[in-house]
Amino acid sequence: MQNKAKAVFVFAHPDDAEITSYGTIRYYLEKGYSVDVVIVTNGNNGISVTEKEKTGNLYIENEVRKTETRNSFKDIDVNIIFLDIPQEKVLFNIEIVTKLESVLIKLQPEILVTHFLDITGNDHQEHCEISKIVTNISNRIDSLKLFMMAEPIKSFKCHFVPNYFIDITKYIDAKCESLQHHITQKERFYMSREFHLMRCRKNALVFNSSDFINGKLYEGFHIQRSVFL
Repeated sequence: MQNKAKAVFVFAHPDDAEITSYGTIRYYLEKGYSVDVVIVTNGNNGISVTEKEKTGNLYIENEVRKTETRNSFKDIDVNIIFLDIPQEKVLFNIEIVTKLESVLIKLQPEILVTHFLDITGNDHQEHCEISKIVTNISNRIDSLKLFMMAEPIKSFKCHFVPNYFIDITKYIDAKCESLQHHITQKERFYMSREFHLMRCRKNALVFNSSDFINGKLYEGFHIQRSVFL
């Protein structure tokens, strides 16, 4: 039996895939793709400076956020790969490129999704490093047909201009429910249903005013490289 085509999503932290691409992951699963989600770090540093000062907790225990991610995807057939790289070591260098490249070459994705490369300094520094690393590796993946970058949290400040849209209207409830499993991050504004409804409606307006009027909800991406699928 012929192997399914693969869609691979590479992100820095637990919750990045759900925030940017949960509906899109569901979309590609429905289209018959197998989906791998590669998470580079365990997100141990996912505590704000204010929280550290208030609680005295400097780190999140290793397995906590990995468990949150597994729970968030528990109802769908997604293969989750944790690379367990310490956050402070996420740099665009030969060590990390080599480690991630070995994973991606083995997976042989037809579709590859990662962070947007923000040059303004408004997005998370590790998102930017992963974007550069994956972009570098993408040039050596023979199977690749579509390479795109996901919308950052502060899309306007990052000068993100989407040029590819996935209709996630029927997945929005599941997307928001998946985010609720990230209990350690529950106070973040970008974990709220309100934020994602606003963002997905904005993308509908960017794509087509009639879709906005009709209540469509879209996740937005920027295509870096593609061939006809």
